[in-house]
Amino acid sequence: LLSPSAEQEPTNAWSKWQTFRAKWIDDPSRIARLDLVEAGLKGLPDILIGKLQPTEILFPNADLSLVENVHKHNPVAQAFHDGTAQTVLAACKAVHSSDNHSGLRLLEVGAGTGSTTTEVLSALCAEPSLKIDTYHYTDLSAAFLTHGRVEYDAPFLAFDRLDISNCVEQQGFEPQSYDMVICGNVLHATADIGKTLGNAKALLKPGGYLIGCEVAQNALYTHLTFGLLEGWWAVEDPHMRLLGCPGLTSEGWRIALTLAGFCNIGFPASHMHSLGQQIFVTQSDGVLHDVMPRKTVSMPQGPLPTQDTPLMHASPLTPHSSTHTDHSDIQRIQLGHFLCEVIGDALGMAAHDLDPNHSLDDYG
Repeated sequence: LLSPSAEQEPTNAWSKWQTFRAKWIDDPSRIARLDLVEAGLKGLPDILIGKLQPTEILFPNADLSLVENVHKHNPVAQAFHDGTAQTVLAACKAVHSSDNHSGLRLLEVGAGTGSTTTEVLSALCAEPSLKIDTYHYTDLSAAFLTHGRVEYDAPFLAFDRLDISNCVEQQGFEPQSYDMVICGNVLHATADIGKTLGNAKALLKPGGYLIGCEVAQNALYTHLTFGLLEGWWAVEDPHMRLLGCPGLTSEGWRIALTLAGFCNIGFPASHMHSLGQQIFVTQSDGVLHDVMPRKTVSMPQGPLPTQDTPLMHASPLTPHSSTHTDHSDIQRIQLGHFLCEVIGDALGMAAHDLDPNHSLDDYG
């Protein structure tokens, strides 16, 4: 349907589109996605010449329903939201079994319209034995925070703006104060995945869990919708990403997480990656490299206990050493990062401001 044709007039193309669209008018999951694509296609010319902002197309008049409906009525998205929630629940139980503290502290990055939040809160509230001290709903957008305050009501909820691509401490968040950080399709939309993971890790207690649901493939649908947003093209480390897309493969995530100091990396929905999404779960080693050392301790928790979930049938997590990662690639990248840190110290520069592809002469 979307194949280019030199002979195809715009009016004829739209006529074919409407005919195609009419076939799915009674299917909520299809029509929600088609509505979003149609809005993107109609706005594309004005977006490309700078006449319109993509947010005006995806969120017309600050209305979130166009995007929200895609998540609510999409069975694939729902399966991964449920799987993320069950992974969070399993991790919460693991923390509770090894640490009798007063209550769990969780933070969600880029909560947006709350598609992940809804399922996670539902799973947590269904387990009265879990003590929740804080569930921090964060996003870059004040509109999403307002939406969250209206949509959700629980005594442990807190709402704050957070840009995970920048230092969390400078934004008022206490380092190493959360048991878990949850990220639903947000980490890829940052310029430097290593820096982003370092910021997420800074939020976590030693042994704390990072749980993410992320795109697993490059798709035309995504380019014509969420790909219109500025963050989709902010990538400064294309060697870590899928070709032409800010997403990472599972192996890319494994390498990036390992370099950032995470361990016990697992992918509990690996059998569903062909559907275009993936879930990862991992733990912080407790060492913070970009801030003054605070707590450097050994891992207090092991892999998550084996728990099959109704939708995901998650397999037990295994330590990173049991995977098939190409360790030569990891060592090469680790060496590059180490040299940047050493040279940065000598030059009085931050390591992430040094480009490994530039000559040392460029820095004096």
